[in-house]
Amino acid sequence: IWELTSLGLTEAKSFVESAPKAVKEGVTKDEAEAVKKKLEEFESKHLANLAHDSEGHLTYLAPTVWRLDFVMEDWPAVSFKKTREHN
Repeated sequence: IWELTSLGLTEAKSFVESAPKAVKEGVTKDEAEAVKKKLEEFESKHLANLAHDSEGHLTYLAPTVWRLDFVMEDWPAVSFKKTREHN
């Protein structure tokens, strides 16, 4: 979210927690392809730790807290949440 918008930390966190909704509108095809490529790259590098939850959302399953922290630091363009709440 930070990479795609000009939101600060608090605003970005609120935005992510209010998902699903459009992250950015009016993007060019090249911008959309770049974001898609980053997500596909993340998926290919962490395939062994990925699963889909009961609603089909992609989920990263970290074997340790250290590994989660490392992956989050290494992939700042990917949003990680501890849980996904339902309204």
